[in-house]
Amino acid sequence: MKKTFLMILLFLWSVILNAQYISGPDTASYKRKVIKGSGSPYSTGLSYNNNSLLIGKSADIKYRIFYQWSFPDNKIPDNSIIDTVEIFFTYSSYTQYPYIAVNYYNVGVDLLTPNMDTLWNRTNYGSNYLVGSGQGNKYGYLGTQTDTVKSVFTAVSNPVFINSFKNSLIDDKFILGIQSNMENYDYSWNVSNYTVTIRVVFSPPQQSVFVDQRLLSNSSVDSVGIWNIGQNKFDKFQAPQTFNWELTSTKVLQSSQNLSTIKSIKIGLV
Repeated sequence: MKKTFLMILLFLWSVILNAQYISGPDTASYKRKVIKGSGSPYSTGLSYNNNSLLIGKSADIKYRIFYQWSFPDNKIPDNSIIDTVEIFFTYSSYTQYPYIAVNYYNVGVDLLTPNMDTLWNRTNYGSNYLVGSGQGNKYGYLGTQTDTVKSVFTAVSNPVFINSFKNSLIDDKFILGIQSNMENYDYSWNVSNYTVTIRVVFSPPQQSVFVDQRLLSNSSVDSVGIWNIGQNKFDKFQAPQTFNWELTSTKVLQSSQNLSTIKSIKIGLV
């Protein structure tokens, strides 16, 4: 008996809710510190995972830090439903002040070759790029003790952050600027690069797919099978049938085995 199998690859967009997935926690692909004294802001170059970056103000010089993550479609597809975004990092006090409090900005400027004025201006107080805030958990001590910042954003608690992150997926990257909200005072902290991570809980979009097989009389007939990997068999569904499948997923279908009666097999996106 001859068997017919169909493979469908889905790469289109829709907005149907699906099961939750988790991306991360991931460290940033690129890290950079931007410095500003009395002149224009500048940077000494990209930083490395094993480095720490100074944030805040020290001796009339201000420091802001930036992190960039990559989110291609095979990691988090565009138009996914973003449920939660978590920013986490550890730091130690550089000057005698108890704990850090920061503002987060979605700057949208690639850290490989950025315009320093743009980075700085987009992380100023009152900037339209402000998306959230966070703070440490306990009092720190000069150079001897680390503290943590864990900022969790949801669509309910901070829709601005969630929507901003979701819009960044179109460019396959998210660039976060972090500014001390005590920047006008002489307080500063060291942030450990390797601890700066992002964790995202999301639901990928789905595509509705219509599957049918017809007799010479043009009427639908029999069932179609969808391969069930877990049970190592085809699950049968009466034709015609509409399925909702994740985008970028692969499905193997089996048509009716009575090929002599089948006029056509139709697969369409709804």
